[in-house]
Amino acid sequence: MSLSSRSMGSLNGGKNGINSSKNIQKLILVAIISALAGALLTQHILIHAQSGGSSGRSSSLVYTKIGVPEIELEKKEIFDFEQATATKELVRGLPTAEDPSGRSGLLPTVSKLKETKKIRGLSAWEKVRLPSNLGEPGRRKPTVVPEEFCESSAARIEDAVIVVGGFLCDFNRVTDLVQLYNRSTGIWTTIARLPATAAKTHQGAAAMRSPTDPKTIWLFLVSGQIGPGCTVGTTESWALQIRKKKHVWSKLPDLPEIRYAPSAYVSDNGFLHVVGGAGPNRLDPKPEHWILPLAPTGRAVSHAGWFLIDYLPDGGADSAGFALARGFAFRFGGQHGHPHAVNILTDNNKQCQDSPEVAHVESYRRSLNQSINSWQMIAPMPWPASHIGLSTVATDDESQILVVSGKEGKVVTQKIALYDLDTDHWHVIGSLPLGQPDYLVWFQHDYLHALKFRWHPSNSTLNADLRTITKHSQQQNKIIDWPQAFTHIRAKVLYTNNQTPPPHVLVPEQKVVLPVFETRPIHQNLGVQILGVDLKKELAKPPVQLALFGKALRNLVDKYGLLHFPSRTGTRQIEPKQLVALHTLFDHDQRKPPSKFHKGMCRLWRSGLPQVNLLANKAASAHVEALKDDGTNCAQNTVYGMETYAWHADESSRPDDLSVRYTVFHAAVIQNATQGETHFASAAQAYERLDPATKQLVTTLDVKYLTNPKSLDAFLPPLDIAGKRDSFLESDGVAKHSSKEAADFMDNLVNKCQAQGTCRTHISPLVVPHPRTAKPALHLDVKQQIGFKGLNFSHSQRILKDLLRPATSSKLIYRHRWRVGDVVVADNFNVLHTAAPGEAFNDAPRLIERICVPGGHIPRRYSPR
Repeated sequence: MSLSSRSMGSLNGGKNGINSSKNIQKLILVAIISALAGALLTQHILIHAQSGGSSGRSSSLVYTKIGVPEIELEKKEIFDFEQATATKELVRGLPTAEDPSGRSGLLPTVSKLKETKKIRGLSAWEKVRLPSNLGEPGRRKPTVVPEEFCESSAARIEDAVIVVGGFLCDFNRVTDLVQLYNRSTGIWTTIARLPATAAKTHQGAAAMRSPTDPKTIWLFLVSGQIGPGCTVGTTESWALQIRKKKHVWSKLPDLPEIRYAPSAYVSDNGFLHVVGGAGPNRLDPKPEHWILPLAPTGRAVSHAGWFLIDYLPDGGADSAGFALARGFAFRFGGQHGHPHAVNILTDNNKQCQDSPEVAHVESYRRSLNQSINSWQMIAPMPWPASHIGLSTVATDDESQILVVSGKEGKVVTQKIALYDLDTDHWHVIGSLPLGQPDYLVWFQHDYLHALKFRWHPSNSTLNADLRTITKHSQQQNKIIDWPQAFTHIRAKVLYTNNQTPPPHVLVPEQKVVLPVFETRPIHQNLGVQILGVDLKKELAKPPVQLALFGKALRNLVDKYGLLHFPSRTGTRQIEPKQLVALHTLFDHDQRKPPSKFHKGMCRLWRSGLPQVNLLANKAASAHVEALKDDGTNCAQNTVYGMETYAWHADESSRPDDLSVRYTVFHAAVIQNATQGETHFASAAQAYERLDPATKQLVTTLDVKYLTNPKSLDAFLPPLDIAGKRDSFLESDGVAKHSSKEAADFMDNLVNKCQAQGTCRTHISPLVVPHPRTAKPALHLDVKQQIGFKGLNFSHSQRILKDLLRPATSSKLIYRHRWRVGDVVVADNFNVLHTAAPGEAFNDAPRLIERICVPGGHIPRRYSPR
């Protein structure tokens, strides 16, 4: 990249009540039921394993499917990596440049690796022929064409795909049909209708075969939306017992809170899980992970109720992709920002179409073994993806997962992404002729099938021929051609056969004693997540072990710039004293502690911890009013430290040796995660992406700041005009306006400040070497800067725009959405960050505890060799 010619020329869970005697009894009951379910399930598996004979060949099991002919299912020998490595003491490796996932090392010794068929591509798409007589909608017998549905829910079990409800594709109506597709025969059958009060769309759906009766399948539906458009949801949850000739609905306990489009599954030990989704307002993502214990028969233990066991790290997007493979649940992408729920739908086009719909790239997995109870980050998706619930499918050998079409942000995409479980990598392997949200996809006889009904206008009906629609009006009904009203296409899957080893695991040398924790990259450019660490326990360890822990963390933050210790329970991880102790692990090279802390911030003076300052919005004043700031109460109805969107390295505007090496954050109060994100960008990559000539030039630039020595801060007198400086920031926070008005304001500010003798000008180099790695990075505070030395203000701002705007583009930054208990460590000589307050930022309390003690390294100029 080069600068433009213009610039250069000129947990408590709230309701789960674990400590109450009532819930203790519930947990004991759940444990007993889980044990019984596990025993019966094991017995069931052993009986069928023994029925395969002793010939050594792969046997077959014949199960009776519901409403369709008998299906012969192949009994697969799935390689169990967890069991094969259970006898070894394995530790995840630390990421390296060559191995960013930290997986290199010795493979476990196994006698046989499962033969897998890896997808390398797809052939050309071809249409699947339809019969000449399709019958009338709602009256079709078992056929190759289903009844109309759009954005339905789906559950997959063996060779069956069960599609539940959904919109009729004019969006103003819903369907209550439950339809089953048999992958072996290619036949669709309507097997039931939803209960009258059950959700008709956006449910969580999961299925399991009864452990005690192999001729019975259980379909579980959790919460969802009652009607069409963007209408309200329900907490009602239901179970459908599916047998060959009789299907019976039974009521499940209501979910504690409404969820739209969550993910759902049944774990091996007999629990129904529901994860994420949008909350009651349909807009905000919810991270809760609930479970419902199931009896050995497959029926719900209704009196046990739901239990909150975990949280999704990303806040719980809705409309995410989901698949089960190799003993893990996988969750991909999703979105937040659906249109707000309305009680009465009067005009779908006006009420339900205007929404932010922010899509996600984050991907996670979680073991189906209930004893391993945390979501782990895996490689992010190639693009922000949502509306992929029906279009996410695992291959039959469970070595890969495909995501087909859906939405990329707010725009429909035709692309097809493939996730490889063995390498933790994504690949784009093709595209569809026409994209649409929630294609239904499945594998069948070495073909990938994709089926959809196309959206059609309001007040129109899809006709029986699946090629036309009837547009209804008061004057007349008009038949209109509607190409691709129904599409069923398939593509031949192209494989490459190979033996794939399980994920690599690092076995450290016995002589080296290192802290044990797992790491996952957060973003392609920066950041790593620290998993499996109880910070309270680590910080209480003896000094020698604590020193090893600190060394490991410093090595990681040197390389990645950002560490994230995700909240495991949704409650505080550590107290303020422990936050200070954590910070000291990173201040290993501080030359002298400061004797003063700058004013203008709310600090924990009364607690004797002035190092901890509070980043609070107006709604959080009730949480900080009793705390002291320089002997006075923190002001109510005041925003501290999160007013504007401006990129910066913390306290980089301070003079001499008062710059800040590291910043440690802890989320104390978060009630609306979407309205107070923090964005991070790699300052090192911002420099690295420049062309050689521009690199040489920017290393000569010095950033100018004005400082008030009395407060060691940049809140400068006269305050009546200094406070106006934020109004001159560019909306994306990369610079200030280069207008004459902004330039005149800054000149006036400098003149008044110098005339009063209460502040002084100082400079700091724009490009500085990292104190430990010597890697160059941009180091500045956009909000506090007043230009570059030797250049006028307007020229300086144009240069900043050309430097920072590419480096802070949406694809290159990491957006951190806070949840209570999150701990984040940022290296201010490696990354830039900014608050990202939303329009409703001050509506709900948000309180972040922060430590950024001045002192340490003096920023010095980077000199290229």
